Amino acid sequence: MATTNSSGSCNVKKDPIMLYKNIDQLCKSINCVGKCLSQIINLYISTPFPSISSAELQETLNRFENETSQSIIDKKIEFDDKKTWSACSSDFFSRIQEMKSILNMSTTDVNVKQQNLNNYLLSLCKSSSNLSNYCKRQPLVNEILDIYIQTIVIQGICITALNAFHTTLDNQVNIESLKEEYHHVMIDCLKTAITATTTTTTKVNMDNAVGALLQSNCILYPAPLVAAPLNIPSAELKFNRTYSTPTHWVPDIQGEFIYRIDGANMLPDQYQEDLFSTRPMPNIDPFTKCYGTCIHLTNAINIRLTRKRNIALRIFGIYPKAIGNLTIGSDIKLKRLDCVQRVFPCIPIAFKSADATSFPEYCESTGARSGYTFTHTVKNVDTLLLEIGQEVKQQLQQQQQQDKGNIGVVKFIELIITDVSKQDVDMYNDRKSNYKRLLEQVDSIYDKLNRGIEINPEETKLLQNHTQLLSTLEDDALL
Repeated sequence: MATTNSSGSCNVKKDPIMLYKNIDQLCKSINCVGKCLSQIINLYISTPFPSISSAELQETLNRFENETSQSIIDKKIEFDDKKTWSACSSDFFSRIQEMKSILNMSTTDVNVKQQNLNNYLLSLCKSSSNLSNYCKRQPLVNEILDIYIQTIVIQGICITALNAFHTTLDNQVNIESLKEEYHHVMIDCLKTAITATTTTTTKVNMDNAVGALLQSNCILYPAPLVAAPLNIPSAELKFNRTYSTPTHWVPDIQGEFIYRIDGANMLPDQYQEDLFSTRPMPNIDPFTKCYGTCIHLTNAINIRLTRKRNIALRIFGIYPKAIGNLTIGSDIKLKRLDCVQRVFPCIPIAFKSADATSFPEYCESTGARSGYTFTHTVKNVDTLLLEIGQEVKQQLQQQQQQDKGNIGVVKFIELIITDVSKQDVDMYNDRKSNYKRLLEQVDSIYDKLNRGIEINPEETKLLQNHTQLLSTLEDDALL
């Protein structure tokens, strides 16, 4: 079952097969060596995946080392630092070259294989960390940002794999502390990448790996991430939004997974949008790979599943300092939540326009915030009508609402989807029965009062508290 705790981390049952799929996605973002690393981890699970030949392995390893080591030493590292770089990169590439011996390992002893994998992943993680720390310290870190990001993602892959297969790890290795430490390391890398993209006039090479930084955080992404297709709804000349809310069908995927829907798939309030006569559209960014939607108008989407499941909802956005809370309602009882419960950096918003530059209102230096907010888990559902809006800290006049300095942007929503257990069904049925029984009791009490019959203290107390009790049951059981 998926849950989210107060720190915003996501807890799901560990399934090595499902985690491997997540690892495989991350590996695809790493030039050359990613495919090899994916194959090594594949050796330790039972489901077969396409293998890599020895010749292809050596070719990719050579290409990775040549492209990385030689170009940086020759062009991008200060002369006095070449010895330090050589030492760090030599250790890193020696760990990479160990892939060959790991892949050629002939032992069939599961425990031996697993321990070898654990040892290898730990050593690769450490050497990647040394190399990334060196990259981070460089004055011209922008020039080697692609290598910096790739070494960070490799650490994330190693830790995600250890999280799946660490049953035989030495007791001195604390996987939870590794995951938390990586979270902070990844945040630092992301901040560096954002600074590079917003402060330099030259094109910064970040390659494919930058889009994997979010996903490489196994605290937030312990299950496979599935991206929904982009389907931006067009504005309709209707004043009844009941008929214009787009419906999005979630694919029927076995097991637990995280389903990301671009905020652009939501539809703003059509009546209000008609009054404004325009819809500001954010640009896509390389970190979230999403456009997003502006929430100065309430946005809605109807989410449908092919069968009943449990859904934990989280929202990722970027908000100017004027924005305080998100309003989240409809099938989820109206909630007012802090727009950012777990801070996570994001590139400042740029809008589709002739001057598509980032607006300073979305920069951290001006008080903007970005990150995740979380709602409770709704259980045993196959449909969810979701509406998201914003609350401005200080009330502004209507003509100011279109000012981009007062517009929050939801980049994406994510559904953490898990199967419904028998316990979930029993709990749902119990809540439903309790709800019905409470309504009957309240109706009976009101009937007594209407007929002039005195009610006892317990009935008086129930009448005073019944609204809150019904609200709690509605919230928990989504009745």
